[in-house]
Amino acid sequence: FFANADTDLAFKQAVNYLAANTDVAVDDLGFFGLPYDGSSDVSKNTASALNGASNPIRAYFTAVGNEAKVHYRGDYVDSGVEGQSIVGASGHLHLFQAATGVTTDVLSLGPQPYDPIELPAGGEVVIFLVWNDPFSASSNNYDLYLVQASTGAVVARSTDLQSGASGQEPVEFIDYTNETGAQDSFHIIVQNANNGAAVRNLNLFFFEPECATAGPISLAPTHERHNYNTPSGSVPAESDAGGSPVSVTSVGAICSASLTAARVFPSDASCGDTTNSTIDFFSSNGPTVDGRLKPEVSGIDGVSITGAGSFENPFFGSSAAAPHAAGVAALLLQAAPCLLNGTPGARDNVTARTTLRNLILNNAVPLGSPEPNDVFGYGRINASAAASQTIPSATGVANQTVSGNTSTGASVSLSGIGFADPNQCPLTFNWTGACGAGSGTTIACPFGMNAVNLTATNNGVTMSPSAAVTITVTNFGVSVSPASASVTAGQSATYTISVQPQFGAFANSVALACSNLPALASCSFSPSSVTPGSNTITSTLTLSTTSHAALLPPPGGSVWALWLKWGGMALGLVMLSALGRGDRRRRFVAACGLALLLVVAAVQLSCGGSSNPPPPSNSGTPAGSYTITVGGKSGSLAQSATAALTVN
Repeated sequence: FFANADTDLAFKQAVNYLAANTDVAVDDLGFFGLPYDGSSDVSKNTASALNGASNPIRAYFTAVGNEAKVHYRGDYVDSGVEGQSIVGASGHLHLFQAATGVTTDVLSLGPQPYDPIELPAGGEVVIFLVWNDPFSASSNNYDLYLVQASTGAVVARSTDLQSGASGQEPVEFIDYTNETGAQDSFHIIVQNANNGAAVRNLNLFFFEPECATAGPISLAPTHERHNYNTPSGSVPAESDAGGSPVSVTSVGAICSASLTAARVFPSDASCGDTTNSTIDFFSSNGPTVDGRLKPEVSGIDGVSITGAGSFENPFFGSSAAAPHAAGVAALLLQAAPCLLNGTPGARDNVTARTTLRNLILNNAVPLGSPEPNDVFGYGRINASAAASQTIPSATGVANQTVSGNTSTGASVSLSGIGFADPNQCPLTFNWTGACGAGSGTTIACPFGMNAVNLTATNNGVTMSPSAAVTITVTNFGVSVSPASASVTAGQSATYTISVQPQFGAFANSVALACSNLPALASCSFSPSSVTPGSNTITSTLTLSTTSHAALLPPPGGSVWALWLKWGGMALGLVMLSALGRGDRRRRFVAACGLALLLVVAAVQLSCGGSSNPPPPSNSGTPAGSYTITVGGKSGSLAQSATAALTVN
């Protein structure tokens, strides 16, 4: 992906596009005339894009800038020099001077109310002055001038009013091209307009714009392009971008020191240092205005490049160094894919971004003092050292004992065998040895002790060190005591069932069952399942048989039917004799009873009352000799033994 920009707004849109569509983004743009404390719109937007919850981006790199030799910073000091005769306006001029360890007096001019630069004929310079007032409403009025040293003429000025009104920014800006036809010296002058401004910290950058044919000339072998130079804090906007919880990473520049680079840039001490331990003289130094570390890391420039862009070859500057850091980040994401968005086992956004940044910073080659510092950051980026921290380790691998869970051994998960990924990425494994050869996350091993060589990978390419382990798969056996028993039908036989571990402790539960029983027999176990562990464990098997017996006939058989029929006939005769005598009331009762007897007799005849079938008989458990199978089952693993039973 590539996005270009020609305005602040377009740049923010480009950053948002890259953050929403890429894993790693890099830019090499700096912005001037803005706050240099990370609070500019461009810097805040980049920081926000990197930390966006919905963005897949994992790292954002920006060039720290090339302004170490074109920067001045210091509090306003009243020189006592009235500006009316010099710049044509009232107000004292700022006194430029050296500050030990901070600002150098390159030409040993001593304190002066100006800072000189040298421009060739046709040379162009852009100058930005910013001071520490609120950008929404500056109330301290400073003005900026460029005066030709040979004539005393003001060739450019920036005199915007800062009176505290809304929208007035603490910025003055000059863009000047030397069209005098000759090289000349020019003085940068800062004026306290009408002496009304309070003391403020003045932050001044100047540079040759990209489209110019020439710009300010070095005034000394140490490459300063003006007299009062302040390397520290020479970080422009965007290069100062931070972010929470994860910060944008700014990259400084160290020369490759290749023969080509040294030939093209012989005056750069960095290009003469084949240990790559010297910063390029132009690489911007931190900290930011609000005191944050910049750069965080340094990369190599002075490199040969291909492709579009019309860049010089070899390519110098932090613009060349920053892509190296971005490229290393991309390689690390390949090496630790769980740091990518949407991959198996992907870490959350904050963890992934933090981890990737730390891999780069914490594995850099430390340079300078202290560590980190505002020249090199954490040091020179080291791709190999960073990548080594993505390789799984085998230091915790130990021999394993696993209870069998298949008919031939065990399917063993390797996730807990002791390999560890430093970034908690999911691992797959390769193996050779007694369990065969293969790859995956589970390995099938036979019963017994198995010598296996294992390696682990989180990306399918880089492998952990090999580890030799023994995977022991335990089994169990089943035995019966006594081997045989004899009973009479209706009695029970008792056996002791023993479950013995084999090849080591068997830690899974074994369910017991029996089969091949004779008819009308049953079995029960106490307990019905056992877990042998390291020792043999027993259960009591009871085999129950059924005795021989005849079933009793139900009431209402043929004997009862005869009693019912003959008794009823006798009672009926008595009732008939009663019908012929006695009063009318007794004759009525006798008639009703006789009718009831006739109904009962009819029902008895319809049910075949006098011809019920003979009762069924129970033959019991058949006599004979039987072989009973006693089985134990744990998952799909089953073992068995037999016991003899004789039924008399």
